[in-house]
Order: sequence, then structure tokens, then C-alpha cells
Amino acid sequence: MDKLWLDLETYSETPIKNGTHAYAAHAEIMLFAWAIDDNPVQVWDVTSGTDIPTELRTALLDPNVILFAHNSHFDRTVLRCYWPGFDHDISRWRDTMVQALAHGLPGALGALCEVLGIPSDRAKDKEGKA
Repeated sequence: MDKLWLDLETYSETPIKNGTHAYAAHAEIMLFAWAIDDNPVQVWDVTSGTDIPTELRTALLDPNVILFAHNSHFDRTVLRCYWPGFDHDISRWRDTMVQALAHGLPGALGALCEVLGIPSDRAKDKEGKA
């Protein structure tokens, strides 16, 4: 296990336009999509009341696992508020939005998927905001 790919779907009564930290302080994680290395994506429905999947917890707590997210600042901030004991070492994180921008590509996930020709069934849901 070397890489954990993750994406959080959240809800907060505080609008995101008030800033990531204000939003995250009151955010509820609804869904936690994740994949380890090149394995299939799994989704943990946090609202179901089930415990965090063991493999996901192990990956999050393993300081040798690199964490990948698109706009990782958001995910890091939400996780910091939601799970205070989580290792927040920023050196573990890689941000695909930053990588896209560094290559002159769009940072917005929907626009990036379009430019890269990602099939619509695998791309960002157009109903989403980010």
C-alpha cells in the first residue's frame, strides 16, 4: 500500500464562500470516496453510521502512505476538524489540482475532465460545485 486516493462529499450550514476553515469547522462528511493504489474506488457512506473501513483507516494512519486529492487543502482542512487525531503532516499530501495548474491545465475538476477527454460516466458530476 503506497497511495490513497480520496475525495470527500460534505455538508455544512456555513457557506463555502465564507472560507474553507469556517466551512470545515461545522462540516459533516457525508461520503468518503477512496481507492488504494490502483484498486477499484470504494465509497464509505459516513451517514450510515458504519465504522470507517479498516483498510481506509489503516491507510490514513500509515505515515508512509501518500494521500492524493483534488484541491487537497479542502480535504485536509475538513479532516483536521472532523478527525482531530489524524496525522496532518502536509508532506504526505499530493494535490492533483496543483499538478494540473502547474501544467497549464484548468484547476476546476469539471473543466479538467473535459480537457482531458474523461468519459462523462467517469468525470465529475456536473451537478457538483467544485
